[in-house]
Amino acid sequence: MRGQRAAAGTPRYIRDEDVRVRHWRREQFYRLGFSNSDARTLANSGADLTAVRALIAKGCDPATAYRIVT
Repeated sequence: MRGQRAAAGTPRYIRDEDVRVRHWRREQFYRLGFSNSDARTLANSGADLTAVRALIAKGCDPATAYRIVT
C-alpha cells in the first residue's frame, strides 16, 4: 500500500520502485548478450548501462565488457 512503511523504515513504494528499476536494468543487460547471472550482477551493481551499450555497439563482446565495468 502506498505510504506504508517497511520494517527497515523505507517506504514500500520506494522499495517497489527500486525492485522495478533493478528488473528493468537486468533485462537491458540480458538483451545486450550477458548471461542471466551476469545481467543480474550488473543490474545490482553501479555499472553504467550507457557505457556498456557503447562498448557492445563498438564490437566488444559481453565477457570483455563485463570485465571492464566490474
